[in-house]
Amino acid sequence: MRVSISDKLYGPLLHLYVGEPWKTVIKDVLKVYPGAEKEDILKEEGDVSCAGITHAWDGPAGLILGIRMAYLNLACPQCLGTLTHEVAHATFHVLGRADIITDVARDPKQEAFCYLSSYYLTSFLEQLKKRKYKGKCPHKKYLTNT
Repeated sequence: MRVSISDKLYGPLLHLYVGEPWKTVIKDVLKVYPGAEKEDILKEEGDVSCAGITHAWDGPAGLILGIRMAYLNLACPQCLGTLTHEVAHATFHVLGRADIITDVARDPKQEAFCYLSSYYLTSFLEQLKKRKYKGKCPHKKYLTNT
């Protein structure tokens, strides 16, 4: 499943892919960047067996961010922690591109980061809920009451 956020303030297109194969991510990137080399995108693949991974591509069409989750169960604290972690990576990409300080020593409150990451996470969760998404994960010890 793929859900997307178009951030009108900072401009990126942010996709969350849950359980989707890597080729789906590549196809979406090539739609936005028709001149992109498939081999360059494949180099970005990394370890797709991990729980979550965030990729950023910046080109003529703007910034596109892809968060790929191998699995996601909304009742599992470990899955939600991984999603929050990946959303934080995406938020750092967006704020860095906008030249917004993400250094706690210089800006201890980090309100821009907090509000933007909260917006992304809430938007993803609302879209998944609207689609009645039910996911599975390997963390059975957390799922005894679901």
